[in-house]
Amino acid sequence: MFEFHDDKRPGNTTTNYLAVVGPETAWPEAGRRRFAEAADGAAKTILFVENLGAGIHWMEPRDLRLADMDLRVNSPAGISSPYDRPGVALLDGTLRSLKPTLDPDVLRALLTVAGGEQLADDGAGGWEFLPDGRDRPLRNP
Repeated sequence: MFEFHDDKRPGNTTTNYLAVVGPETAWPEAGRRRFAEAADGAAKTILFVENLGAGIHWMEPRDLRLADMDLRVNSPAGISSPYDRPGVALLDGTLRSLKPTLDPDVLRALLTVAGGEQLADDGAGGWEFLPDGRDRPLRNP
């Protein structure tokens, strides 16, 4: 089951880890990947995201669609988490946490494979290295 590590409930069938699909993403269509086409760089392209609220069954062949998702951090219709800063996995295998104040344009740039955007990787941009995804403060309810 792909769920948040501290949210183990009997009968829970929803997943909290999703891909973001769309023509500009690493997942342009079902069954096809564009990892090698990540001209923006593997360290600046999101592969998987956390989501709290979409209610997607873990066996359902559905993910978040870039065209339909809310690009504000911690929106249930986008990248969201019970933690203060949701986590994402990048193509290079690293984990990053996203600040709630992350600019939606920066998030969009991180979700595309070849947008050509220049992104700072110093934490000031709102996305920082995440050494352990289990060791994060929870959001206030």
